[in-house]
Amino acid sequence: MVSYLVNDSQKNEISRIDSIITFEKDETILKRKKQAFEIPIKRTKKKDTQPFKYSQVSKIMAIGDLHGEFDSFSNFLIKNKVINESYNWTFGKGHLVLAGDIFDRGPDVIKCFWLLYKLENEAVEHGGRVHFILGNHEIMQIRGDKRYLAKKHLNLFNSLGLDYTRFYKADTELGKWLRTKNTIIKLNDIIFVHGGISPELVDNKLKINLINSTVRNIINRKVPQAITPLEEFILSNIGPLWYRGYIKLSSSYYDETSLKYEITQEKVDKITRFYSAKAIVFANTHVKEISPMFNFKLFGIDIPFAELNIEFQGLYIEDGHFYKALSDGTKKIIYWKL
Repeated sequence: MVSYLVNDSQKNEISRIDSIITFEKDETILKRKKQAFEIPIKRTKKKDTQPFKYSQVSKIMAIGDLHGEFDSFSNFLIKNKVINESYNWTFGKGHLVLAGDIFDRGPDVIKCFWLLYKLENEAVEHGGRVHFILGNHEIMQIRGDKRYLAKKHLNLFNSLGLDYTRFYKADTELGKWLRTKNTIIKLNDIIFVHGGISPELVDNKLKINLINSTVRNIINRKVPQAITPLEEFILSNIGPLWYRGYIKLSSSYYDETSLKYEITQEKVDKITRFYSAKAIVFANTHVKEISPMFNFKLFGIDIPFAELNIEFQGLYIEDGHFYKALSDGTKKIIYWKL
């Protein structure tokens, strides 16, 4: 029996959890209340990177920023038949996409990661895939940047004499696993990215494979070193991890950041044309519901469900048709392929 503290920054409280954590050979079993699942440890290697491009994918479920909200996430997957109540993969040859930012805020960051780790292996066995795309919060925590880490998380770990980022260093299994992930993927003719694809990426003719390899090089460095101009560009506010130019934000945001984004239908068309894409699915910028933008070429999926008490939503795509997937398992059509 292990007792540990959980910080829930949404409820502004810290609670004690009693768990059974058993390590046996290459398998970890996590049990907490009625939530339990086995995790076969695969011993991730640096070369274990997924392709960034897949074709002939018949069904896709895409979800935005989770920020450690395991209960809402797992319940959504169960209701939408991606997993069963034993947390086993039931999505067949489908692809599950998590568009970054599992770190920070919510109480169960590590549990979200371990569930994805487990499902990634199971999906392959059934002809499916799980894609965890890196977000800006993953890059910050991997690099030891705690600027945006919730203060209560930071205070909790400091009080215990622990370094929050130590659990995700390159010599840990989750740390190795995170460092193999892509920043941008393309399923069929649809791009999935955390922040977005800015017009500036196209102006500089940056291909997806170059972006992915550049970010992976940054987070796999064993010793700190100065970043290159290309790396600085990709990590900037017009790079794919931080970009927030698709949706108009409050004037205070632009005043505080001194950023100016100008997106038009013409620019969106230029972006999708350069990457031979039909649409771009992005997170990082809050939307109250999933709906198409810019002539069905942009779909935002960052639902602030915990922060604003909005229903959990995902984007479900099957045979080219786009649906808003809801927490009760129902799906509402938002784009019908002609």
